[in-house]
Parts: sequence; structure tokens; C-alpha cells
Amino acid sequence: MRHFSLLIDNAIRGPLTEEEINALIKSGEIHAETRCAPVGTTEWVPLSNHFSFGSTLKLKRTNTESRQAEQAAAATRLTPGTRKKLMNYGLADSASLDRFTQIQADEAIAIREEELRARALTYHTVRFTVGGIMILVGLGLGLADTFAGTALDHVARTFIKEDGDAKVRALTAIRDFQMLAGLRERVATVTFDRPFGGTPLLTTLDNRLKLDPAQAYLLSGQVTTEPLAARFAQWGIRPGESLEVTILPAALPAKMEAVLKAELAALDDITSPALDDAGFEKLFADTLAAYPTRNEFPESARLLASAKGTRISSLKVFADRVNSAATAAEGIAPQKKWAADLRVFAGRVNELQRKILILNAPDGRRQRWNELTAGPGAEFGAWLKDSHAPVTRVGANHTFTFEGAANIDATMTHQVIVAVSLNQEKIFLPWNSAYLKCGALECTTLPRSYFIAREQYKVVAKIDAGGERLVARHPGAGHTYVIERTAPIWRFVTIARAGDTDAVVVLVDEKTQAAYPVGKMIPIEVLAKLETFPRAVGSTVPDPLTLPE
Repeated sequence: MRHFSLLIDNAIRGPLTEEEINALIKSGEIHAETRCAPVGTTEWVPLSNHFSFGSTLKLKRTNTESRQAEQAAAATRLTPGTRKKLMNYGLADSASLDRFTQIQADEAIAIREEELRARALTYHTVRFTVGGIMILVGLGLGLADTFAGTALDHVARTFIKEDGDAKVRALTAIRDFQMLAGLRERVATVTFDRPFGGTPLLTTLDNRLKLDPAQAYLLSGQVTTEPLAARFAQWGIRPGESLEVTILPAALPAKMEAVLKAELAALDDITSPALDDAGFEKLFADTLAAYPTRNEFPESARLLASAKGTRISSLKVFADRVNSAATAAEGIAPQKKWAADLRVFAGRVNELQRKILILNAPDGRRQRWNELTAGPGAEFGAWLKDSHAPVTRVGANHTFTFEGAANIDATMTHQVIVAVSLNQEKIFLPWNSAYLKCGALECTTLPRSYFIAREQYKVVAKIDAGGERLVARHPGAGHTYVIERTAPIWRFVTIARAGDTDAVVVLVDEKTQAAYPVGKMIPIEVLAKLETFPRAVGSTVPDPLTLPE
């Protein structure tokens, strides 16, 4: 047996059985146009689609005159138009038409038409009111919007199909639109925060610094070549104005220290004044002080006595005597040790002879200069270049600075070498040399910002985060409405130094990300304004938005 729900006076009644509905039809409580919905369906249709109707209309009899008029017309057949209206209005069927008199039929039709006109007026009033509200709301929401168009279409179709409960549907639609309008405004104006968890990039770069103590200081000093210029002024030679200062990372190796001493000795010879007798006597006395006296050998005393009265012109005679005595002593077993000492002393005398030749003959000085530049000078210059030690130039005010030097104190000045251009050649002088006028060396610690500014971070990769499709939902009457919003896209780059095994994730704007391709270094003045993150992340999803299911 079928069951039906009935819509009576905008209220749903049932489900009812067929017998219960037939009883209501007979009692006149419901009629052919009453809306019904079979159980299991949602479509409301006239009751006459499922049930047959006879004439159940109860007519009032007013007075005796009316009854007599009715009896007089009873013999008259119903007009075709009356029969059609009775059938169309569901007041009778083919089997029950003959039960109506013309008067009864006209009265029944008049009552039904009045009823239908009242219902139609109510229906159209509600329909146009709801339609107007939907249009206004739709315009407010934007008819071009997918959500608004879908909502209007759904409500309109629902209203048309189920006009029996139009008032209820209209009120529900209005309430849904009001709630949706507020929700859409919230979604449109919602703000997305910056990704959470960032820290200033400079803090991270500072923590990643790897400072070398040998490069952690600013070294400054002052130096001139006034003493050297004074020595060479007698030949009209001036040192070049361009001075270079080299800071060695450690003390000179023994071999290079000996080379530098040899260079200084040659420079001393070249710059010494010409010798007169008084000058020679002093130099010869200094040399004679190293004579190996052996009182047990008479030859020792005789050789020393022959040195008295030696002059520049007779120095070679004395040198020959020393060499002859050394040769003779080498043949006598007790005197072999003394012979060896004599050979060393003979070398000093020969050196004095060579020096006299340099000091008293221009050609000798030129030869000594050539020996200096081609020998110790060239050797030391080549070694210094291969050391790759930092070099700086002395400024016009005779001062210089080294950024990134070791902490040079007073005991480490031998690590400072000054290169001077002289007679188109380069010579090398140690700090505090007699040929230089040096000021005090000062060292100050460089700030960490100095080293951060010199860090070279290059772009390793580019990453984008965010841009997800987000939704806000509103469950309406029989339909869930969805408002969409797209999360903002956040731009990131990862940066690293040469040799780093890990990279730093940095949040940038779109312009910065485009300006620095992979492999290009980002300047510190750009990095100083940025933030770093453990990983590339987007914004937190704000209410009322959620990720799609």
C-alpha cells in the first residue's frame, strides 16, 4: 500500500495511507489540487495525479426560493463549458458529472475559481517578492560570480518545482543569502600573515662566520725612506715614491733570513762613503780584532806584529802573509786547528779588500749593486711573491692599513717587509731597518660586521610556497555553497658559500628572486633586509577558510 505526505495550509501532514487520504477526500478536507508527495520522492504534485475525485463539494441551501429554482433547473442538462470546467477543476469526473445540476455546477465552479484566484495571488506575491530579493542579493554578491549564479539557480529551480511550500523555501533562501553575504565578505577581506618562524638573516650569517685569527685585525702604520734617500743623494738617485708593505704570516725561514741579511750587507757597502786613512784604520782594527791569537805558537805573535802599520796600499801584502801562514800551519799537526782559524780570518781580510775596492772605485760600487739585485734581491723577491702574503701600498701621507691581518706586536716586526723601488730595481727592507723611518704599528680587532660584509653567498635553488586553493563552506537547504580563495605565493631562495654542505632558506620578494639566478651572489646589503626559515612555508590558513577535503 502506498503512503503520501500532504501539504495543507503550508504544513506537512503524513505520511498517510490511501484509505486515510480517501476519507479526507470524502470529508472535503482536501481536494484535487492539494499537494502531495509519495513516500520516497521529493516532488510535490496535485493529489489528482494519484486519486480519482467525484463531487464532494457541500453546497449550502439558503432558502425555499433557491431550492425551488434548483428543482426547476434540474431538468436542464449541463452546458459543455460547465462540464469542462468541472473536469478541469477536479470537481467531478465522467462518472459523476450527471450528479450536478446546472445551478450546483455554477456555484461549485465559482467557489473553486475564487479559491484558485486567492491561491494564485498568494503564490505570485511570494514568488515575485522572493525573486526580487534574490535578484538584489545576487547583484550584491555579483552575478558573474560562480557561487552567486549557482545559488540563484538552485533556489529558483527549487522554488518553481515546489511552489507548494514557496513561503518556507523563500524564507530559507533569504536566510541562506544573508549568511552567505556575510561569509563572502569575510572571505574577501581575510588577511594572510607572513610565514611564521622566520629570524633575521644577519643573525644566522653571524653564527656561521668562520674567523681566522691571522686575519682578524686591522693593522696600521707609517713609514718613509728618508734615510735611504739621504744615502743615495750623493749619486743623484732618489727612491721611488711607491712603497709596498707585505705582512708575512710567520717569521722568515732561516734561508730567507740569510738572503735578506746579505742584501742589507750589500746595500751597506754600496751606500758607505769613500774611505780615507782614518776610515781604513777603523775598519782594519775591527777586522784585526778577530785575529786567532795562539801564544804557544811563535808564528802567531810574529804574524800579528806584521799587521802593525798596515795601510790601504799594503793590505794585500798582509792578506798574502795570512794565507801563507795558514798553509804552513796546516802541515804541522799541533797547528792544524790554528790553521783553520787563520783561514777564517783570511776571509775577513779578503772581504775588507773587496769592500775597499767598492768604496774607493765607482765601478766597484756598480758591480756590488748588480750583485745585490741579481742575487739576494732577486731571490728574496721571488720567494716573497710565491708566499702569497697580503700586500698593501703606502699612501701619499706615508701611512698604510691592512684589513684582515694578524695581531702584530713589537716582537713580530720582522714579519713586516717594505719593498722600495730604487734605480729601476726593487729592494726589500725589514721593518725598523736603518734605511727606513718607521712609526709605531697599531692593531685593532675588526668587527664581525666587516667579515659578514665579505661573505659570498650564492643562490643554490629557488623555491615557491603557498598558492593553495582554500574554501569556505555554507550548508544551505539541500545544497552546500562553496566560496573559494587562493593563498598567496611566497618566494624563497636557498643560499650557501663555496664549500658549505648546508644551505640557508631565505624569504625574498618576487623581484629579488628574479634578479638573482642560481649561481649568482647576493650582496650583503640585500641579505641584511631578509629573514631565514627552517624550510619554505606558506601562510597559516585563516578562518573561515580551510583546505579542500
